[in-house]
Amino acid sequence: MSQQIPEGAAELLRTQLSVQQRLELIGELWDSIPDSVEALPIPDWHREELERRLATADADPEAAIPWEEVKRRLSNRLICASLLILIPVIGLSQQQKAPGDKEREAICQQVPCRAPTTVKLRLNAKEYAEFQFPKGPYVAEGFINVLNGEEFNVEFEDQNGKLTNPRYVKEVIHQERTISIKLGQLENGTVLTVKNSFLQPLVYDCAIQHYQQQNFTKTSIVPVPAKLVSFESWPYPITQLVISNVRYQSSKTS
Repeated sequence: MSQQIPEGAAELLRTQLSVQQRLELIGELWDSIPDSVEALPIPDWHREELERRLATADADPEAAIPWEEVKRRLSNRLICASLLILIPVIGLSQQQKAPGDKEREAICQQVPCRAPTTVKLRLNAKEYAEFQFPKGPYVAEGFINVLNGEEFNVEFEDQNGKLTNPRYVKEVIHQERTISIKLGQLENGTVLTVKNSFLQPLVYDCAIQHYQQQNFTKTSIVPVPAKLVSFESWPYPITQLVISNVRYQSSKTS
């Protein structure tokens, strides 16, 4: 049975804590739980799930991930999520600092990042809208973030037929495993251009952000033929999009 959280704890949860502070708080809360809590009996299905997971771990010990690596991945995913938040120009003065500055600096020490930038979108023949973005990565944890007006290259590694380790590259060195991405405006909308230098067709997952929305919406895409270029278009302004899970097109998806 759930219980109401004390006001002091609820106030702490409303505090703007950094990712590192939240992880440390989770550890402190976990350590504060006694080894034996008779008031909280373990349901049978919990025991069954624990036994299943233990059996899976025993069957393949090499698949285990060290705890430090788990925390690093969790931290980076939280950071990436914060980096994709759109910050309207009107809502942020020159003196204010956006949430997650320290987290952004931490991840930008590991991967190339764009400088703070302003995206200007044409809404119609007379109206424009401007959106300010904080410093953030082009590519991090497998996610490729493209702002309207940007064009850059992403290099991959091919591990036994699987594309891994996508990373932003300023200059193309290994063209045979690099894609070029460009997001720009049309007279009545937005166009995404993807150039595929691989010897096989590619597919990917894509989520777009309409200029009037904070959330991202998953969208369908067409495969990018080998050694060719594909175009995706939308009949409205898009501030940014996220590409992930870039992979070779299989016979099932063709």
